[in-house]
Amino acid sequence: MFQWYQGKTLAERRAMLAGRDPKARRRAEQRRHEKRKNSAMVTCNRAANLAIGRGDLERGPCEVCGTAEHIHGHHEDYSRPLHVRWLCRLHHLLLHGQLRPDVEVSP
Repeated sequence: MFQWYQGKTLAERRAMLAGRDPKARRRAEQRRHEKRKNSAMVTCNRAANLAIGRGDLERGPCEVCGTAEHIHGHHEDYSRPLHVRWLCRLHHLLLHGQLRPDVEVSP
């Protein structure tokens, strides 16, 4: 670790790093805001992944096209972490509006 970094508190280190790049502070604040905003999503995804690892929840094929490749879990309600819709990558992006329906993409 760098000498100038040793013995500093976390807040001091963040301030020192943010001072090196004027955009770094803004990016760090945005990351912290997104993490707080999406904490329910993160908790829900962790619970679902733990259930998959334990065998309590099993990934299924895409509900739309039936493929078993590139399956994503989609939560309609973050208060119900084990209620998951299984969608392929393409249909998950379409559901979130991150892809236009008229664009052709190979799965």
